[in-house]
Amino acid sequence: MLPEVADFPAFKDQEVKKFTHLIDRTEDLLHLPDGMTLLRTLSPHPMGGMMATYEDVTDILVLESSFKTLLAVQRETLDHLNEAVAVFGDDGRLKLSNPAYASLWNLKPDDLTDATHLTEILDKQKPFFSSVPDWPALKRDLTNLLSARAPTRGRIERSDGVMLSYLCFPLSDGGVLLAYEDVSNTARVELALHERNDALRAANRLKSEFISNVSNELSRPLSTLSHGAQALLSGELTAPQRAQATDLAHAAQRLERLIHDIADLASVEAGSVALELDAFDISAMIEEVLSLVRERVQDRGLNLVVERPAESGWMVADEKRLKRVLYNLMDNSIKFTPEDGKITLSVAKFEDRVEFVVADTGIGISAKDCARVFNSFAQTVAGIEAGGSGLGLSLVKTFVELHGGTVTLDSTPHKGTTVTCRLPTGGDRPAPSPTNSGAKPAGKKTSRKKG
Repeated sequence: MLPEVADFPAFKDQEVKKFTHLIDRTEDLLHLPDGMTLLRTLSPHPMGGMMATYEDVTDILVLESSFKTLLAVQRETLDHLNEAVAVFGDDGRLKLSNPAYASLWNLKPDDLTDATHLTEILDKQKPFFSSVPDWPALKRDLTNLLSARAPTRGRIERSDGVMLSYLCFPLSDGGVLLAYEDVSNTARVELALHERNDALRAANRLKSEFISNVSNELSRPLSTLSHGAQALLSGELTAPQRAQATDLAHAAQRLERLIHDIADLASVEAGSVALELDAFDISAMIEEVLSLVRERVQDRGLNLVVERPAESGWMVADEKRLKRVLYNLMDNSIKFTPEDGKITLSVAKFEDRVEFVVADTGIGISAKDCARVFNSFAQTVAGIEAGGSGLGLSLVKTFVELHGGTVTLDSTPHKGTTVTCRLPTGGDRPAPSPTNSGAKPAGKKTSRKKG
């Protein structure tokens, strides 16, 4: 099969002349009509004439063409990257780079030949680090990137204020790829966000300190007012006077609780809440909570049911704050349960936890409100009408979670609400002696701080 040619007679004459005029060995490619390409080698024969050998190089040429196309595409891609990229061989000499690399470091074409060593390029970059006190040390660190066999990322700031993010990536042939990206704008935004965040934290801390100070200042006169009202109630009063004194005592107590809630919220936001962990009798703690709510339960005509084992035992927790948790839950149930309704306080102790459940047959909470009632100052429409602060359930969740516990709420509108608090027992404390069941178990009082 003969190759495709435009002038066959001329081709034939040239081929015939080679038999008598060929002096040196020659090679050429023959492109056949079927798409095959042959590498022909012609050599003069010592006895006269010539010797021809043929090799099918079709696949080799296709592979070379594909490879050259791939290189061209990669080169084009590299040249149009925003990132500055350079590849150095295992000998530290430059193998390739893109225009962005030359532009970033103000390098000329003569500075980026294949024979240029990294140290020479670094010397030309020195003016960009004029403010660096120890340039030799920085140059040494940058040179050592060539020997790193693990990807290295970082940031470096030039003397002109440009912040660069760099990547050093080891290649399989022993070389390394260096890539730089100008992240000055990103760095400025990050700095501004950090400064804003610090300012907000400082403002929040000042707000919390202010609230705490105001709460402390208000709590003293309110305490005096509350004790004065209680003193009046212990004396002889007419019915109208007793009613007014009772209202005064209740209002003072309510304000005291609100101030304590706000102070606790401020402490939580400031990250300075410290739990006073100690062992205490669960039954005794429950009785103290019940003593605070029984009168209100009776006044509202509600039925109170307490379900607990005969011996609830002991647990290790912050007793004062756990009382607040149960009181807030009971207070919510009392406010939102209509007359003749039922409130149930259940206690169950397991090997690793204690569960406190407060359930009522009150007005309930919609699914939409259930998702936010544990947020600070979050209130339902009914809560606003009842005059609540929106802090009770928020503090319940905070105090329980500080103990490492969980809170779940299940509610159905017009049927009632059930809140379950699960807390660890703190079982590393010794149990009380059977002969001294009225005493707390031995153990050093500890605290746990949030923040």
